[in-house]
Amino acid sequence: MLRLGISGLGRTGLETARLILEQADIKLVCGFCSPRSTKRGKDLGEMLGLWELDIPIVSVLDIKQLKVLPQVIIDFSPHEAASKNLPVFFENRINVVLASTGFSEIELKKITNLALRLNRGLVAAPNITVGVNVLMLLSQIAADLLNSYDIEIIEHHHNKKVDVPSGTAIKLADQLPGEPLIHAIRAGGIVGLHKTMLVGQNDKIEISHESFSRSVFAEGALQAARWINNKSGVFEMSHVLDLNRILSKYFKKDITAV
Repeated sequence: MLRLGISGLGRTGLETARLILEQADIKLVCGFCSPRSTKRGKDLGEMLGLWELDIPIVSVLDIKQLKVLPQVIIDFSPHEAASKNLPVFFENRINVVLASTGFSEIELKKITNLALRLNRGLVAAPNITVGVNVLMLLSQIAADLLNSYDIEIIEHHHNKKVDVPSGTAIKLADQLPGEPLIHAIRAGGIVGLHKTMLVGQNDKIEISHESFSRSVFAEGALQAARWINNKSGVFEMSHVLDLNRILSKYFKKDITAV
């Protein structure tokens, strides 16, 4: 049975905890919070509005006190906290699914180098949902086929999301030609929407993905956690989803003129 921990117990982290508790092949063994958090020392079941589940909430300062260490940690914590916590996780031989956003290129490089040096497994995935990865793939194909079109990206999120633009939008722009402009909207309780617009002189294509609930982040995170267990190296969700193999099925097909 896979032993999991969650770092970052906000709305998405708690939603992921609820989903983990429904899995027959996974055991949730702990949650991680900041050293000053009021959640520290509580039981995760209490945070979920359930009975006590003997799942302690600790900070990385308490990691040696845990009776059982997780094999994989799913990290939804703010990037400042994640930058401090990840070295501790790696040093304790724990693999990580990093779903946090807001890292600079230099910060992310330090994290990936540390994972490689300590022979740990890391899925670096600001784009943790499966659907967003399909959006990215389709956008790249469309951009290659419509290479004379203008490309712009629009992303919508709730008004409490700090990083602007989103990590997913930045990654999407990096994968497309011409340095597309990103338009970011922060309003209300929008869970998340990303849209690629490819506009020519006579037509327009829009490819979009919208999350209806935070459960979609939890589902993607669990898929990544199962995949990274017992692996070493630095990966992205494209590796988890095996997109190269899936694409090769289509491009190997013969295209016969009619």
